[in-house]
Amino acid sequence: MHAEPLNLVINDLAAVATADEICTIERLSAILLSVPWNKAAGASGISYDLIKASDHDSLSLLCSWFNWLFRIGLVPRAWTRSLVVTVPKKGDLNVVSNYRPISLTECFRKLFEHCLERHFNPVLPPVHFSQGGF
Repeated sequence: MHAEPLNLVINDLAAVATADEICTIERLSAILLSVPWNKAAGASGISYDLIKASDHDSLSLLCSWFNWLFRIGLVPRAWTRSLVVTVPKKGDLNVVSNYRPISLTECFRKLFEHCLERHFNPVLPPVHFSQGGF
């Protein structure tokens, strides 16, 4: 596996001490209920629909993998990349300005991020509005 550092900065030692289980079957199941159906997958082609159809043993393995990735502080390199595709807007499709780019990221990455957010949200202070993306 080609890996990249997780680059997660945590100043709360209590949060780190409880971080052995950032992903549980219960948490992952709740997240899977909240993510949308029929969304485009990243470069791997693995969509939420496929993951939602997984059995309990598969989800358990996914949780173990997420917990292991967090413990070693690495994520797959593919998670640091996105697949950029163009989507047509209205109008003449022969005109470049009638397209907009979207970035397709890996569903596993997004699920991992949801697990991190749900694990650390109760113990971390709120994020300042200036740290928002847009």
